[in-house]
Amino acid sequence: MGLKGAGSAAAGDTLLSHATWTEFTSYSGNRKAYVEGAAASQAISNTGNAASFTMTGAGTVAGSFLTSAETGTTGTLFSAVDFSSSRTVATSDVINVTYSISIANGS
Repeated sequence: MGLKGAGSAAAGDTLLSHATWTEFTSYSGNRKAYVEGAAASQAISNTGNAASFTMTGAGTVAGSFLTSAETGTTGTLFSAVDFSSSRTVATSDVINVTYSISIANGS
């Protein structure tokens, strides 16, 4: 899991190419692992295993994304989403992010 800066995600975005948004990287360590909990009601999330990001600089975090890559631009970008409102952060702030994935049975 990574943090997303300002800008809107698009259906064709990849980890290498996402021209309408930037990755927010002012946190310690690499992107965080997505550790899912038990599935329920056609959804799974990392509630109880939130990804914790400790800020190393100030800025605005607009959302998060889910990827297969701990670092770099190779790997799969599964999704990118904005928070309900952007968060202004300062050095040493901590953001804990939960990510829920749901699947609908289309007919």
